[in-house]
Amino acid sequence: EEAINQAQDAKPEIAVISLNKFDVSMLDGIQKLMRRIKGLRILVITDCMNEVILSYLLKSGVHGALSMNTNRDELTQALKMVK
Repeated sequence: EEAINQAQDAKPEIAVISLNKFDVSMLDGIQKLMRRIKGLRILVITDCMNEVILSYLLKSGVHGALSMNTNRDELTQALKMVK
C-alpha cells in the first residue's frame, strides 16, 4: 500500500515492476495501481515467464512483460513499445 501511495504522488507514465515469483496478490497490487493512476503503463520483468503467466499478466492489464534475462537493448525497446 505504501508503494502504491508513493507512486500515486509521483504520477509516473510507466512503472517497471519486478515479479520474482508469480503471486496473485502482486497482480492485485498492479491492478490497484492502474486504477489509482489513470493512464499508467505497466511493464513487468519476471523470472517465471511462460505462456500461461504471460497470458494472465496481459489479461490483468499489464502492458508488457519481459524475462529477467533481458538485455539493455531489449528493455529499451520494450519501454518504447509500452509508452
